[in-house]
Amino acid sequence: MSKKLSGSITDLESLELDKLFQIYPDVWYTYEILIGVDDKEIIPDAFIKEIQALLASDGTEATIEPVLSKTVRKPILPIWIKVMSAAVILVCFSLGIMQAYNYFRISNKTSNKNNEITVLNGTKTDVNLPDGSKIILNSGSKLTYSKDYATAHTREVFLSGEAYFKVVHDKKHPFIIHTTNFDIRDIGTTFNINAYPGEKTTEASLIEGSIEISFKNNAKKIILQSRQKVVLINNIENKETVTVQTTDKQPVNYKIVTLNVNNDVKSEFEETAWVNNELVFKNETLDNLAKKMGRKYNVDISFGDDKIKTSSVTGIFKNETIDQALKTLQMITPFKYEMNHNRIIILSSGPGE
Repeated sequence: MSKKLSGSITDLESLELDKLFQIYPDVWYTYEILIGVDDKEIIPDAFIKEIQALLASDGTEATIEPVLSKTVRKPILPIWIKVMSAAVILVCFSLGIMQAYNYFRISNKTSNKNNEITVLNGTKTDVNLPDGSKIILNSGSKLTYSKDYATAHTREVFLSGEAYFKVVHDKKHPFIIHTTNFDIRDIGTTFNINAYPGEKTTEASLIEGSIEISFKNNAKKIILQSRQKVVLINNIENKETVTVQTTDKQPVNYKIVTLNVNNDVKSEFEETAWVNNELVFKNETLDNLAKKMGRKYNVDISFGDDKIKTSSVTGIFKNETIDQALKTLQMITPFKYEMNHNRIIILSSGPGE
């Protein structure tokens, strides 16, 4: 319930909560009260009396009033105990939910204007927006959108990390994703965005449809077609990129490449393999791969020797544990590693170490 109130509930959890409301109607009443409290609305007396009547009922027409009467006889004692127990449980339950709600609201940094969903390393989360658009957030990602999203003229979300989007197109209400280095405007699409802070590149991979990409701090815009990917070089030191000189004299360094079908992954494209818990790496430095593995397995990987960082590796991890994944990498490039809970140190292995 607290996740529902804070806007961080997943689709599966929402379905489970709806079923629980049907089984336990008194819980549903508590939920309605919490909504009223959160919105600072006055709770009608009739609503309170209805809850009291529900608590007092044990399948008969018993009410709270005769239970509290001085003429209560012994046969009614079990009802009294049940009513008082239920009342205490409801009060404690309500307080607990309010505390949990406040916790989720703080931990998710949900302000009065925005909903913010943060995904921890080692997990991913499904998000269903009010317009029916679906988003899958990868490990270590954060999505923020306005509480007025459903009624706003422009549907805007802010992404830090990686996400897979299936957007419901609406010409009258444009869908825009904001990242640190570029904004993406949907024109009816399924696409993936990789925009982790501190990474050398920011990527947008279009599966179907089309999207318009606007680069920050300049006037450059491009239209991406189906099965294309734009790679923006954040450190602008790559000679393979296309440099576009804009009117404000700030260059944009990017390249557009065609997505290649990969028959070894469920999603067809390696850029979206993570959706199916697969990690694809092609000619990847061990340093870059360590960052991806850290997010996937919720571990902290560091290097005891900088020489091993630049080793190039290629492969796919599917159902491997972190220990199995590291042992597989050792077959590609020799190294040793030390593991202490979720902290891993990779060391060089060979002559002269």
